[in-house]
Amino acid sequence: SLLDIDMSRYNKFLAPIAMKYCLENQIQLSVEQADSTSATTKTYLSIAVSGVDMLVIDSYHHQTHMMKELNLYGRIASKYILAHDTSQLMGKNNDSLYQCLKEWSDTNGFVEIERGIKNVGYTVMGRKS
Repeated sequence: SLLDIDMSRYNKFLAPIAMKYCLENQIQLSVEQADSTSATTKTYLSIAVSGVDMLVIDSYHHQTHMMKELNLYGRIASKYILAHDTSQLMGKNNDSLYQCLKEWSDTNGFVEIERGIKNVGYTVMGRKS
């Protein structure tokens, strides 16, 4: 499942690539435009998603929002959580999203696997074995 509050950039740039990849690899992709923290979305995801290998977070860039999403959806990630923008926010060095992800991971069974700090940065956490 792909969930975003604004699908316009996805539809314009990434949808053709994603659809081709999913078709070639027999992957079923569900795309929904919605607020990730709304009650309707939580109900939809609890029904539609029983588990995923990887949860990707690239949403509203604030620690409070990221923590809310991690608490809502982190449990469905069976292997990995990937977060974007973990080194910079709005063109300035800021690792607050990395710190949020690390804090949540330390108490929820995930460990840091990889962190890239170039440009806006990314962090990959993996579930402890």
